[in-house]
Amino acid sequence: MSKTSFSPGTVITSAWLNDVDARVNKHVINVAHAPYNAVGGDGTDQTAALQRAFDAARAQSGREVCVEIPAGNYNIRTLNLVGCDNVTIVCLGYVVFSGTSTVDAAMISIEGTERDSTSGLTIVGTLSLQAGTDRYRAGLYARWLVNSEIRIVVSGAFSVASVDVDVCFNNNFAWVWATNDTANAACILCGQDNVNINQWRVRCSGRGPDKGQVGMVVSGSGNQVFGDFSYLGTGLQLAAARGCNLTAYMELVGTGVAVSGINRAVNIMGGTYEVASNSAAFDFSGGTMQGANVIGARIVGTAGGQNRTAFKLGSASYFTNLVGYDIEHIEALYTGVLRGNTGGGVEQFIGATHHDANGVVRFLGATAAKDASTTVTGAAVVATDASVADHRYVYVATGADFTIAAPVRPTQWQRLTFRIVNATGAALGTIDWAPAFRLAPFTNPAAGHSRCITFRYEGSRWLEESRTMMDVPN
Repeated sequence: MSKTSFSPGTVITSAWLNDVDARVNKHVINVAHAPYNAVGGDGTDQTAALQRAFDAARAQSGREVCVEIPAGNYNIRTLNLVGCDNVTIVCLGYVVFSGTSTVDAAMISIEGTERDSTSGLTIVGTLSLQAGTDRYRAGLYARWLVNSEIRIVVSGAFSVASVDVDVCFNNNFAWVWATNDTANAACILCGQDNVNINQWRVRCSGRGPDKGQVGMVVSGSGNQVFGDFSYLGTGLQLAAARGCNLTAYMELVGTGVAVSGINRAVNIMGGTYEVASNSAAFDFSGGTMQGANVIGARIVGTAGGQNRTAFKLGSASYFTNLVGYDIEHIEALYTGVLRGNTGGGVEQFIGATHHDANGVVRFLGATAAKDASTTVTGAAVVATDASVADHRYVYVATGADFTIAAPVRPTQWQRLTFRIVNATGAALGTIDWAPAFRLAPFTNPAAGHSRCITFRYEGSRWLEESRTMMDVPN
C-alpha cells in the first residue's frame, strides 16, 4: 500500500460504504510542516515547535484533530496537552522524546483542573520517553484526564517514573514498557484519589524479577486498576491505599502485590500470579491491610524455583477473605501471622494446599505446605520466631531428647501450631517444652507418623487450644 501525505490544514472527508451520510472530518496537523517546523534529530530544543502544533490542535474547538509526529529524536522540556479535547496524537514510526527539563517537571503534562479537564485525548504509537540525566517528576503526568486512551509502546532507558496519574476517570491505558534500567523505579504512579484506569500493560523486556522495578504504585482512595504486569521486581505496590479495586495478571514477577503503610478496604483480584524464587505472590509483611479481600485465581511458581510463597503476611493485617485457587509449585501457602484464623479476622481462608492437620484452618488439597521447618538431628533447642510463621514443622531424625523454646516476637491472641514429625524409624526421645507452654502431657508420634498441637498466646503464656488425638502417617 502506498503512503499518502497531506498539506497542513487539509480536511479529510470519508464516507462509509453502507452509510453515505455518516462522515468523519478530521483536521490533520503534521509537526514537521510549517508553521510548526519541528525537526527530530538535530540536537536542538524542539519544545516550542511541538507546543505550537499542540496549541493549534487545541484551538480547533469542536473538531476532531490528528497530530502527526514523524519518526525522530526530539529534545524537549515539557509539553502541555491540557485542553486537547478530541485530539489524536499519532507517532509515525519510532519517536523519541529526550528530556532537557528542570527538576519535578513532566515530559508530557496533562495537568488540568476540575474546571479545565481534558477529554477524548488519544495517543498511539511507539513513543520513548528518555529522561537522560535530568530528574523528571514523570514521563507523563495526567490530572483530570477523562474518557481518553493512551496506547504507547515504550522502549529505551528511563531514569524516572513513566506515568503519574492523579484524578482521572474512565481511561484506557495500554502502556507497554520495553525496558527500564533503573532499579526500584516505578513505571506508573497512581498517587492521589479517584483514578480509574481500565487497562495497563507494563513489561520490562530483558529484565527480571530480581532487578527491582515496580510496575505500579497505588495510593490515595477510590482507585480502580486493571493491569497486566510482567518481568518486574514487584507488580503492584500499595502505599496507604483506601477503597481500591485492583485486578491484575502477573507474569514472572518477584512479588505480585506488596504493601507499605496502612491500606484499608482494598479488593485485589488476580487472574494469574507467576512467582519467582524467594518471592511471594502477595507480600503484606511490609505494611498493614485492614478489611481486605484478596483473591488469587492462579498462583504458580516458576519452573525450577524455590522458596516461593502464596501469601506472606505481616503481624498487623486483618482480612475479610483471603483466597488462593489453583496453586502449583509453591513451597508455602502462607507465612507470618494469620490473625483470627478461626474466624475472628478472616471469614474465609482457602488454598489449594492442605496446610493444617488439626482443623483450626482447613485448606483444600492434599499436599502439605512447609511454612517454617526445623530438622532435629541431635540434642538441640528448637527456636521459633512467631512473627515469621504460625505453623512450625519439627522433623525429628534422632532419638535424643530435645527442647522446644518459647517463641520470640509473639502477638496477643496469636495461634501457633507445632507439627512433630517422627522421621527416626524408632521411638522419639523426651520433648522438653519451655515453661511458657501450658499443655497436658504430650504423646510423641510413633515412627513414620506425626502429631499436631496448637497454642494460643495470652499475656505471656502459650495455652494449649487443640491437638490431634492420634498419629497421622507421614
